[in-house]
Amino acid sequence: MRKTLQKISASLMIPVVILPIGALFLAIGTQFNIAPITAAGRAILLDYLPLLFAVGVSIGFTGYDGMAGFSGVIGYVVLIAVLKSINSELDMGVLGGIIAGVLTASLYMRYHTVKLPEYLGLFSGKRFVPVVTAGASLVLGSLLGYIWLPIQNGIFSFGSWIMGSGGLGLFFYGFTNRLLIPTGLHHIINNLILYTFGTYADPSTGVLYQGEVQRFFAGDPTAGIFSAGFYLIMLFAVPAACLAMIHEAKPEARKRTAGILITAALTSIVTGITEPAEFTFMFAAPVLYAIHSLLTGVATLLAYVFNIRHYGYALPMYFINWSFSENAVLILPLGVAYSFSYYFGFRYLIRRFNLPTLGRVEDSIEEVAELRGSLGAHIITALGGQTNVVSVDACMTRLRLTIINTELIDEHALKKLGAVGISRIGSDYLQVVMGTRAQDIADELRALLGNQPPVKIETMVSPVSGMVIPLSEVEDDVFSRGLLGRGVAIRPTEHCPMVVAPCAGTVEKIFHGGHAIVLKNQAGNHILIHVGLDTVQLKGQGFSIRTHHGASIQPGDRLLEVAWPILRELKKNTTTIVVFMDSSTENWDIVTCGEVRAGEDPIAKKK
Repeated sequence: MRKTLQKISASLMIPVVILPIGALFLAIGTQFNIAPITAAGRAILLDYLPLLFAVGVSIGFTGYDGMAGFSGVIGYVVLIAVLKSINSELDMGVLGGIIAGVLTASLYMRYHTVKLPEYLGLFSGKRFVPVVTAGASLVLGSLLGYIWLPIQNGIFSFGSWIMGSGGLGLFFYGFTNRLLIPTGLHHIINNLILYTFGTYADPSTGVLYQGEVQRFFAGDPTAGIFSAGFYLIMLFAVPAACLAMIHEAKPEARKRTAGILITAALTSIVTGITEPAEFTFMFAAPVLYAIHSLLTGVATLLAYVFNIRHYGYALPMYFINWSFSENAVLILPLGVAYSFSYYFGFRYLIRRFNLPTLGRVEDSIEEVAELRGSLGAHIITALGGQTNVVSVDACMTRLRLTIINTELIDEHALKKLGAVGISRIGSDYLQVVMGTRAQDIADELRALLGNQPPVKIETMVSPVSGMVIPLSEVEDDVFSRGLLGRGVAIRPTEHCPMVVAPCAGTVEKIFHGGHAIVLKNQAGNHILIHVGLDTVQLKGQGFSIRTHHGASIQPGDRLLEVAWPILRELKKNTTTIVVFMDSSTENWDIVTCGEVRAGEDPIAKKK
């Protein structure tokens, strides 16, 4: 669930990048009464925003695959058409686009390699995805057509409660928004406020608009309060905090500190992106970040108190969206007050409690290394190598990485390569804040990881440490009689709990509980690793899964961790079986005896 939310959070940022252009078109067209430009802005911000989210989420989940984006369009169009045909009052808004995108992406991941009979070859592979998406959207639309109305009413009611909760709701939103930034999940709550909660019916057309953004640009006189307070943070508070940390840095480190924090301050002012600044003190001085979160809540509360309506966060958007705003001029004096509060407050707290902010602790600033070769290649090395990186995503400022073994991460090297902050989430998920170049770096990483040279399969190493015995001696007829194929049996030693990959390839299946796993090597052969006999009955007891379905693997990569003493205590035979399930492996020489070490000693070789 966590990984799915992280993926959605990153994908939601894809359509957001076009919104400033839509706002610019709408502002110019409205200001100078140029109908075509106004229409272009309305198309982006009002008419087609749900469709943009359908495409954005589809490609964000699938590595920017074009067929996934096309299928996302099909899915959304079918879903909404079916929904409207059942009940014309239903309106899913941007949420409909997100649902269509998630549905499309899940179908793409499952079916983009499907092979159909030759007479249906036209629909094989990726071309099958829009077909199955259309069918699935038809079914989903038919279902939602009858159950969405109470859900829609519930969303509208909850949104109305949030929007009508006054200062308390505004404070809670601002505070929670900052508090979730370390996890990257703040985009979820942002999107609910900006694109779902709150409704406004255009009095001239009767068209219903949802969320802060659409309502603001459609002329809703109550929209824009939830976003206006963030101007105080992006334009004034964060730059003032950066200046305070520069002045509190040690004299010998002040120049390097200024180089980092001035860039972070300008990024906040010009783009509204605050993470490069916030990550410099988020973990080093949590008390400062807690106060920063509380003051963000106060900033959104002030927008409510002074009835300030505005949208855009960054300095250019302050002027572009001026004509749609109300009381926006009050942002300036309030912002100045916030600047002084942050500057003197941060300086006092840093000095009073000797907080280890940037430039105050030895080695807190890493000299950015002069690189030979590509930045991406160095980052991959710092991440533990190509075999340690499962997937790469990015949002506006951070790399979002799924990692096999986070113990191999070299944070010192990443910081020397320009990382502002590093956040570990769980045992296999990592976020690296690289600033506004994060997307370019992610593209380079994906290109490098996708162009690994093929590995010649000459040997297959043992997945566990122990003593090899002939497969015929295994106390299970299915294995001993070779009904599943030729193979090797190993009696494991307790001192080595890891089960590792015997070859390069991918993880095809992980059995429930982790007692068995199927791999596919680079030649397309399937290998079954079955840990113990009758261990399916344990339902996962004693097993810890260290990989996931679809993961790319190299020899020695960790797959499972097994508590052998628990298995023996439960009277289970711990003999581990490796079965070569394809007939094409008959030309392999298989080891039948001797001691082997996991990930090192071969159990099979090509003849």
